[in-house]
Amino acid sequence: ADGTVAGNVVYWEAAGEPNIAYWLGKTHWGKGIASAALAQFLTKIEARPVYAHVAKHNFASIRVLQKCGFQLAREDRCDGDDGEELVMELRSDRCATAANKPTKT
Repeated sequence: ADGTVAGNVVYWEAAGEPNIAYWLGKTHWGKGIASAALAQFLTKIEARPVYAHVAKHNFASIRVLQKCGFQLAREDRCDGDDGEELVMELRSDRCATAANKPTKT
């Protein structure tokens, strides 16, 4: 609550598919901030389904998405260093309860 930016959440459409992505500074990892921020963000957008692309080896980010109700839609190969990625999909507002939970301190 000191005004420091911990990270961000973004939304865009690509090829008619609504997408979200998020980033959180390493010093803020493991505190429930990403899950809470994503949950709050998802209450502000109406598009469903909405998709998130995540590196297959990024278990923490996969867990954030799962906590917010995302499920595996498909696996893709991606260009760049991450190799394989998972495409996660949220079809409903299952994240609403996570939006009201306090973050860990």
